[in-house]
Amino acid sequence: MSSPQDRQQCQDRNTNVWANRCVEAIHNADSRAMVSCSVYTFRAVQKPGPNGLILGSGTDKRFPARPFWLSQTNLSYWDVHQYPQGPGWSATDDLNSSEFGSIDHSRMPYLEGEFGAFKSIYGDTTSAAMAMKSQRDTVRNLGFSGWLFWTWNDTTEPLWTLLDNNGAINGLLAPGH
Repeated sequence: MSSPQDRQQCQDRNTNVWANRCVEAIHNADSRAMVSCSVYTFRAVQKPGPNGLILGSGTDKRFPARPFWLSQTNLSYWDVHQYPQGPGWSATDDLNSSEFGSIDHSRMPYLEGEFGAFKSIYGDTTSAAMAMKSQRDTVRNLGFSGWLFWTWNDTTEPLWTLLDNNGAINGLLAPGH
């Protein structure tokens, strides 16, 4: 029986092989295509960080790929998805659960590929807008190359949209703000 650390190393190697093979296959079809991989943080699935694929105390059984290892591949860029969880939640702590501080950020760009405000956490668009502006500003200050807000106008999601309350969130995220 292999140790949890052996299983983690195997997952990391497999992630690199998988990512590089995807890049190669896509570049065989279009050599100019940009290829990316999206991840969520360990903290988002109630895990303190990579721990040899041990479930831990959370109920979520998913394990994200480790951005550190994605940054060692031939991907064009990688992106992370974060959903602020109200007062006391820290984007930096969330990212550090996925070893953000140990990544050589000069190897490739990285994006906040998805972020948003749950209505159950932010009860009104004013608090949601302020939290989303803070999130955007935080990732800018951490060197992220860009960000994508989720969602524009999909009212089926349990999230505030950019168009809710006459564009309250969109107004604060607009260029120049």
